[in-house]
Amino acid sequence: MKIHNDQRFIDQFLTRHRNTAVAAIEALEIDEIALLLENVAPDKIKIILSGMAPYRAVKVLEKMPVAQATNVIGALPIDISEPILRAMKPSLRKQIIVDLPPDVRKPLKRSLTFSRNQVGAHLEPSFLTLSESSSVEKVLSEIKATQVTVQPQMFVVSKEKMLVGYLEATDLLSNSPEKIIHSIMKPAPSTVVATMSVKDVLEHWDDAMVYLPVVNAENQVLGIVSRGTLSKLTLTSVSTDRLEVKAGSALGDLYLVGLTGLLGGTDHQTKS
Repeated sequence: MKIHNDQRFIDQFLTRHRNTAVAAIEALEIDEIALLLENVAPDKIKIILSGMAPYRAVKVLEKMPVAQATNVIGALPIDISEPILRAMKPSLRKQIIVDLPPDVRKPLKRSLTFSRNQVGAHLEPSFLTLSESSSVEKVLSEIKATQVTVQPQMFVVSKEKMLVGYLEATDLLSNSPEKIIHSIMKPAPSTVVATMSVKDVLEHWDDAMVYLPVVNAENQVLGIVSRGTLSKLTLTSVSTDRLEVKAGSALGDLYLVGLTGLLGGTDHQTKS
């Protein structure tokens, strides 16, 4: 039987030298990558596909059983899974989306309704909103209990989920517990309509805000978007780790040999 040394090798290397490992794997043939991933733990598949170009990741997923491809997509963060699904054949994309857990499927479907250059495709749907009728004490309790990331700027909504204002985290700490949120909130900031282009939003960004609320045509809040996220979409960067492997560095070649060993069906033997 195949020994587990290779599995330990790839686990350790992906943890310590992620970019180089991903580039080495990506240099393999598609069939080889798919075969390799059959023996890799799900959390490591997530690392590998997150670092691959979407079109390559799609080709790998197409070689997998639909159930396995669905599990992989479901484990990826939405900013990685969404471009992969966009590049996928519509028939396979539909199969995968239908079988995803509801909490994963819903934001993905929403994102895929927008084009890549629209802000709606890049919003963060999970965030804390404050009710304008809540007290400071109640909001502080909600913050302690919530499982979503709490941003330094929190948006206030009405019963109809309409944006009515926002608060800084410091506003909650500097006011008495019985104060009602409506009485201490700041006016609603500039909103971003989900169909706006990334370029237009960046050009008119309010410098006082780290995040901006994304709304639909009825001014209902769909999510938030950060300036950092949108700025990254306009940049093209090349990892130096990838260049090392592509240039055929001795270290990269050594790791590639070790990783491709996972494709063999026999135990490795050390020559004396």
